[in-house]
Amino acid sequence: MSLPISQLQLRLRLQLQLRLWPSPSPLFVANAQQPLRPSFLLPPSHCRFHTKTLSRRPQFPPSPPNVHLQRPISTAAKSFLYTESLQALRLLTFGSLGLLISGSILYLGLHYYLELQSPTPKIYDLSTRSALHSAYYAKEWEGDLARAAGFLNEAVGRIEEVVAQRGGWEAVRVLGWGWEEGVSRYVNVLGELGELEEKLGYRKRAAGRWRRVLEFCGEGSPVRECVGKGERVRAALRLGGLLDEAGDVEGGAGGVEVEESEDEVSRKREKREKEAEGLFTLAYLLAAEDVGMESRLARETPGVIPAGERLSRDLLNAATELGIHYARFKRLDKALPVFLSLLRARSSVSPTKEMTTRGGLADPCEIGKVEAYLGEVLWAVGERRQGVEMEKRALETVERLVEERAGCRDCAVFAGGNLVVMLRKLLEEVEERNAKGKKLDAGWWLWKRRDEEEVGKTGVEELEREVEEAEDMLRGVLGVRVTKGK
Repeated sequence: MSLPISQLQLRLRLQLQLRLWPSPSPLFVANAQQPLRPSFLLPPSHCRFHTKTLSRRPQFPPSPPNVHLQRPISTAAKSFLYTESLQALRLLTFGSLGLLISGSILYLGLHYYLELQSPTPKIYDLSTRSALHSAYYAKEWEGDLARAAGFLNEAVGRIEEVVAQRGGWEAVRVLGWGWEEGVSRYVNVLGELGELEEKLGYRKRAAGRWRRVLEFCGEGSPVRECVGKGERVRAALRLGGLLDEAGDVEGGAGGVEVEESEDEVSRKREKREKEAEGLFTLAYLLAAEDVGMESRLARETPGVIPAGERLSRDLLNAATELGIHYARFKRLDKALPVFLSLLRARSSVSPTKEMTTRGGLADPCEIGKVEAYLGEVLWAVGERRQGVEMEKRALETVERLVEERAGCRDCAVFAGGNLVVMLRKLLEEVEERNAKGKKLDAGWWLWKRRDEEEVGKTGVEELEREVEEAEDMLRGVLGVRVTKGK
């Protein structure tokens, strides 16, 4: 069946218009649904041709890949974003500047406060002074001895480096104002570092620090006059104590055990004993010279303080350490007069508030310590009952300060332990003597033996009561776990 010419032309024209009609979407989306054709393009209802052929969708070319719609930004949006960015930049800049200024003020304020608490010589550079301030902060505020020792070691190294650059201590001494104070503070730092290392268990290092301090006091030292006698006394006592307390602080095998003969061990022990005694004697002579004691008298009887002599803390400490050294090495003939003179000297001081405080000349804790040592020496020389009475006296002296100071608690434990041991020993001797007396045959002295037995029984009961009292006092002291001070 053929169509009329007019209808065929109309159909071809319609198909041509459909192919050239643009899509309402600006994008060419692949596989997109063809929008509805407008109704005005459809043929009129009176057309007589098959409409199924008109439903064919035109073929569009494939969409180009990665095509995104770029939406234009308005001027108001651009202005808003620019304003907000500037505001954020201002906040970041001024906030960082404020934090920097606040941190600097806090840092400088902290160091100013530390400088007031622990002044440092102005001749030191900034890094050295900062290390000293940090050491004071770590030790006094944080209680971290290891960090404090590290900062002090850094300060010592820095000072020695600067001195080496300037030609040594002899050249530094003639540089002028400020270096005498710098040398004195250097010695103080060495001593403080030695104390911290001794507490931390580095005994060999601590001994090296104290020896270094004593080098400044030796003959021919260019800075000897910059070191006070107090520092020399303290260094000698500390080094002597390290040598006394065991330990080969001069060297060693670095943890490797080395077999030595008894003669070699004995020789080293004697060497350390002589060196320690020499250091204690040096400390005593320096302290005696400082208080104006006659040099001849101090050298003839080192450690024995004459009656009525002017006293000082260094003199009493040096005499105490010398007496302990004599007692440790069984030289009781020298230890006894030293402790007797110490007890007399401390007891003669008027017990004012300043004198009875920690470290004072009449400090009860120091008096109790001397009494405890004296009791041991009296017991060792055969004066047993006097030794027991002196230990009781020592325990009574320090017992009232047990809760105040940890040092007095340690002294009370020491005296109480000695007292219990001594009383038990006396009790054993009395019981043994009574047991031997019972084995004797009864004779014409029968009534006399009964009287002696009664006396012996009374002595045993009295000693048992004293032992119980001493044990109760010792338990009370050991029950104090926390003290208010050191």
